[in-house]
Amino acid sequence: MNKNIQISNNLRMLNNLLDNKLYIVGGYVRNALLDNYDTDIDIASALTMEQIKKAVAPKGFAVFPKSTKMGTCSIKKDGEEYEHTTFRKESYTNGHHQPDTVVFTDKLKEDASRRDFTVNSIYYDIHNDKIIDKYNGIQDIEEKLIRCIETPEYVFKSDGLRILRMVRLASELDFQIEDNTFLTAKNCIHLLQDISGERKYHELEKMLVSQSKYAFSPQNGHIQAINMLNMLGCWNYLVDLDVRIMTPANTKNIIHFFAIQYRHFKQYSYREYATRVFGKKGLNASNSNQKTLIALLHCYYDNLDIWSNVVSLYQDYSVISTILKECDSKKLGQIEALFNNAIERKTPMSLKDLHLNANDLLDMGIQKEKLSHYLNLLWKICIKKPEFNKRRILKKIINKKERAC
Repeated sequence: MNKNIQISNNLRMLNNLLDNKLYIVGGYVRNALLDNYDTDIDIASALTMEQIKKAVAPKGFAVFPKSTKMGTCSIKKDGEEYEHTTFRKESYTNGHHQPDTVVFTDKLKEDASRRDFTVNSIYYDIHNDKIIDKYNGIQDIEEKLIRCIETPEYVFKSDGLRILRMVRLASELDFQIEDNTFLTAKNCIHLLQDISGERKYHELEKMLVSQSKYAFSPQNGHIQAINMLNMLGCWNYLVDLDVRIMTPANTKNIIHFFAIQYRHFKQYSYREYATRVFGKKGLNASNSNQKTLIALLHCYYDNLDIWSNVVSLYQDYSVISTILKECDSKKLGQIEALFNNAIERKTPMSLKDLHLNANDLLDMGIQKEKLSHYLNLLWKICIKKPEFNKRRILKKIINKKERAC
């Protein structure tokens, strides 16, 4: 295993300005030991945000506070960015999975003890070019094992989201989860109910692209993640659906993933399913995500031999095309062929394509409150029979309807 950690000249300069008190910690050190540097750089020291800003700002480093309570700030120079955290201790007593007490410390081991997994608790002393490993993280990296630093029960009760981070990390790195850690996570799975939908959404989103996170990530990383979530029995704590999720061969987008899953949930309407996935009881995503999911469900599960369905899908084309371009080029090609066919047969794809408009109807003496009804009626007729989309024919249809009244 490589134990020489590569760092930039700017980071060395930053360390010198801070009296050689700086440590790299977490994912950058872990991945460097795996000969991969494609990740963010987290740094830590006993220095406070104010001390750092005073020392480095005159030398061209910009410091931006991120969380005063947690002692985190972003440091930038020449396009490089590092996130610095002051050494701290934490305590959890309020049951909200966020530390209610944070105390800054000058002891590295106390800072290490608050972290989640051993592979994330390895520090690199920049000045002395030395790795500091208080919890045998290097051994777990060599054995490709995810293990909690403290007792798993304490780690997960401190923050239930760590259960999802555990799964995501294992799927990205192609590591196994230590037996007691996994069993405890399963027993603590109810803790996810107190985690916000947004936080769970972002972890799940990362899992579904875990196969492409690093150069060494396994090609089926996202499948491994889904299988682990199934074994943990946690889906009803992520979305408002109490079943196992099937594992598609490939997925690059969380909305696309749930669109594929719908074949197992057809007892729900499109809108109800989208609400159960992305509503407040689920992943609490944006309304636009719900709309996109509904459009994709329409794309995959409606009978697109019916022209009205093709026209309806056309209204959402801009919403779904980006996702399909990334995730399912074959389906995108099929949809585009349907649209081209519809346009060739001169199907009116919107009300604007009708050869009769609201002003025309008003000129015919149609009451204002009837305009919307008649225009939509004409549109439905012309979708089925585009050859009817002529002013003369459309006027004749309206006159006939009016006489029937």
